[in-house]
Amino acid sequence: MDPTETLAAVVRGVRRSKGLSQHDFAGIDLSYMGKIERGEVNISVDLLNRLAQGLGLEPATLLLLQASPDLVLIDHGLERVVTQIIELKHSGAIEHISQALSERNEPGGRPLSMGSEQKISAALQLRSQGVPVVKIARELGLSEATVRRYLKRAVQTQDDSAE
Repeated sequence: MDPTETLAAVVRGVRRSKGLSQHDFAGIDLSYMGKIERGEVNISVDLLNRLAQGLGLEPATLLLLQASPDLVLIDHGLERVVTQIIELKHSGAIEHISQALSERNEPGGRPLSMGSEQKISAALQLRSQGVPVVKIARELGLSEATVRRYLKRAVQTQDDSAE
């Protein structure tokens, strides 16, 4: 059975067992809910979370049931998940995930190179004088994308310090 069809059966079965109708899922269009329960669509992580919340479950529970539709295998599936999480913890992956989550509000892109602060200051000064990005890039020997990134970082830093 295809994973979307298996998830459809899980969602439909849990919903029915809890005495819920498709109308009980606020924020999910009724026709789309029908497509989910027929396995006609792939769903996003956001929608998986909303479905799980509506069913009173953790999203992981829905995924475990989808991955192990044979009830005999659910215990085995749960054991595999626990083992994998423990292995990820021992390998340092959990710390990397935690770090990535804490860094998610930092601006993207490559780290600033040596002398970047001076170039950012010069770009800001030129921009405040009304100099276009193209000319700033030429004057500082940078690409236009880099100048835009510098200006964006400077604005973000100002916004963060204003809060």
